[in-house]
Amino acid sequence: MGTTQTAPHLPPEILVEIFSIVGKYNIKSLYPCLLVNKYWCVSAALMLWKRPFEVTSLIDSAKLVSIYFLFFSKETKATLLNVDEIDVSHPTLRQPKIDYLAYLRHIDFNMVYRAVRMWISYQSLNKPFDLELKKKQSKQSNRIVEELGKLFTNGSSLYKLSLNTRSFEYMPKDEEPNYKSWPYNSGIRNSTYELREFICGGQFAKDNILQKLSELCNEIEIVSIYDSCGTSPQTLINFIKAQKRLKQIILTNWQTDSFSTLTSISTQIRTFRHIEFIRCSFPTAENGERFFCGLAKCSNLQVLKFENCNNLNTTLMKPLAKAEFPFLKTLSLDNDFTKDTPSTELKSIIENCKESLKEIILRINLSFYTDILETIAKFCPGLLKLNITIEKDKEMHQLISLFGSCKELIELIIINRRHILFDPWFFPCKSLVKLGNVIPSSLRRLELIGIEFDHQTWREFLNICPSSINYFVFDHPNTHYVKHVENYAAKHDKVIKDKGILEHSNGQMFVELRCKKKKDNA
Repeated sequence: MGTTQTAPHLPPEILVEIFSIVGKYNIKSLYPCLLVNKYWCVSAALMLWKRPFEVTSLIDSAKLVSIYFLFFSKETKATLLNVDEIDVSHPTLRQPKIDYLAYLRHIDFNMVYRAVRMWISYQSLNKPFDLELKKKQSKQSNRIVEELGKLFTNGSSLYKLSLNTRSFEYMPKDEEPNYKSWPYNSGIRNSTYELREFICGGQFAKDNILQKLSELCNEIEIVSIYDSCGTSPQTLINFIKAQKRLKQIILTNWQTDSFSTLTSISTQIRTFRHIEFIRCSFPTAENGERFFCGLAKCSNLQVLKFENCNNLNTTLMKPLAKAEFPFLKTLSLDNDFTKDTPSTELKSIIENCKESLKEIILRINLSFYTDILETIAKFCPGLLKLNITIEKDKEMHQLISLFGSCKELIELIIINRRHILFDPWFFPCKSLVKLGNVIPSSLRRLELIGIEFDHQTWREFLNICPSSINYFVFDHPNTHYVKHVENYAAKHDKVIKDKGILEHSNGQMFVELRCKKKKDNA
């Protein structure tokens, strides 16, 4: 008789590791795993309930919060019913056997609030909608979010927390949800002990929140703060200094004249890797040269980004020009309008990277940055991604010459600077064809934004392009142009992916290719 073979037993630790990798790419594929057996169910639930509001649609999120209602105490349910006229009981749902609260690691209170509003809306479907009902729904939603905040504080150990009120800035003040009191809930110390990522935004001073978290957390690695709004620089300094292994900071709409703010980053030299400044205003005083001194000491920096910042000038950038960042992989400068362009400083940063740069984004007026493309060609032979704006044929020829050195490029994005300024530019035909002749055979993605050319030129360009490109973006929602891409694909034994053609509302065409399979030839 044959023996019955059973599936090999995998320890829960291995299952969790496997499911965490699968969940990164397709979290919904873990749902069937809940039905295999007890061990698979617990391991899959650990991933699914780690960040439930991020993997659930808005409509289904109403069901999600009703499950969390089951964890409310009898006293909380009674108060919501008798005082706030909210009945969160659900006679058809039983208390879960799995403690989903213990699995919760990521909380975004915007998502929680929207889920609660959806649930409240379902409860009011049979009621005539008017202004009074709207106000009542807002108050009820805020009360539920408040109680959920207490629940998450006492029952979860959070890894990521987002307290971002920017989505509610246009709501009446008496209806705006109160997230700012969340760090003061009882049990907050236990729930934030393992906090690694913190996001905070909105039109309010963030001193109280940052000060409280400085007392509670010293293991935060990633920080994103939107809108300074009078927040004291010293509060941010204390928050940064309180951390033991800060890796990344993103500051958006931040305004400060205190050079000490970024000097404090030097306390994180060992771990600091990533910084972004988005729509920030830097100091204009003569001591601005000291502003980036602390950042210049972070020799392990891997990502440095500036986007639409004020007063980003030569004086400010001098410390960075003198610094050495041997591990810098991404350099981004999206700063078109400035009186004192840091051209020499930018070239020095690129030179001092010791060929480590893999991605460069330059949304700038190249005419103010002399020889910048030649500098990239000389010092970045291993460049993988280039995103650049041009507006002159001369700049196009400089870009073409760059490919004599950068032969490992996998992504190229060329944007017509005049397109950003709403001034369409007809791309010289000869330049486009010349570009096709020098594109490296490693290229996988090509975007030509705001650049216009006739379809015969497009066909000639594609005929001489290498066979490696699998993704095109261009500004011609026309069947002739797509047909030429189809011919390019057929020539290189490829086809356009199912649903691989997308026309954007701004007129751009996105076309994605894949290699042919046997069934394509059948």
